[in-house]
Amino acid sequence: MAAQLKILVECPERLWVCLEGRSYLKAAQHYLLARHIYSQLGLGLGGRGKGCGSGGVVQKLWQSVSGFKDTILEVNCLVGVAMGGASVALWQLQDTYPLAVL
Repeated sequence: MAAQLKILVECPERLWVCLEGRSYLKAAQHYLLARHIYSQLGLGLGGRGKGCGSGGVVQKLWQSVSGFKDTILEVNCLVGVAMGGASVALWQLQDTYPLAVL
């Protein structure tokens, strides 16, 4: 669990670095990893969390990451990089099926 928390702590900085460097696919990957960790900790599905007393910390960490989703989607649409692997990341961020994106 400590490794998962470390990833959540570092994720906002990594997202900023990716966005500033125009690595939008990498930013989407970091976001999806953080979302997966958040859901695995049981908080993303309305659960109480697996760790004793870590729910508040994890929730605050997730709040600092969750706002990046819209930014990543907007930037991808503006610069038109939704091709190849980036389109896969986009439909995963949008929670849609591949055919809806194409």
